[in-house]
Amino acid sequence: MDQNNNQNQNRVNTTTKEDLTKTQVLNLNDVQKVANYEKKVSKKPAIFLFILGILLIAGGFAYPYIMEMIGGETSNNTPNSNEETQTDENQSEVQTQTGSLICNYAQAGNADGTDMTISLQLNFVEDQLNNYVKTIVVSPTVGQEAIGNATIQNLYASLQPYQAAQIPGYVLAVTSNETELQETLTIDFTTLDKTQIPTDYNTTYTMVDFDANESMQSVRTKVEANGYQCQ
Repeated sequence: MDQNNNQNQNRVNTTTKEDLTKTQVLNLNDVQKVANYEKKVSKKPAIFLFILGILLIAGGFAYPYIMEMIGGETSNNTPNSNEETQTDENQSEVQTQTGSLICNYAQAGNADGTDMTISLQLNFVEDQLNNYVKTIVVSPTVGQEAIGNATIQNLYASLQPYQAAQIPGYVLAVTSNETELQETLTIDFTTLDKTQIPTDYNTTYTMVDFDANESMQSVRTKVEANGYQCQ
């Protein structure tokens, strides 16, 4: 009887140990599952925050360039009042001052012992001659200084009355030194009445060479026929 009880007791103990071992294994598996789940769950916010951080950093670097692009488009699309004003002024200038013509002439070894150069600055408005400046320089020919200097002195004296004349639109200025004479004649057709020019104003130094409102082509043809080089 006692032997049977001992055997039953051993069976119970054996069964209890096996069950306990199984229970411990099951509990360990559950713990590992929970741990793995927690790791996965805990990684997701970290990964999310990591990706979000990268996006925010990239957005921070890109922001100035994006704003610059937006600002550039806005500035390009927005009319600039200064540019418009400058454009209007340029268009106005084109309409009123269509161009100028510069022509030069040279004559050396004159019989009076001088060399002479003439420069014309001709300005046109809507292809009509508006004003011009004639500059004449007279200097002694090399080897003919005595004759040339005398010619220059006489020429300077003869031009003084024309320099002193008070004619609207007509201004003559003369300077002279020991080596050359320079004369500048300025004609402004907006105020000049050519019929008021005295008849003795018919020399190269004093005459009004053109008429008001002559075209650029007409003036060019005229002066080039007289030996001028124009540009």
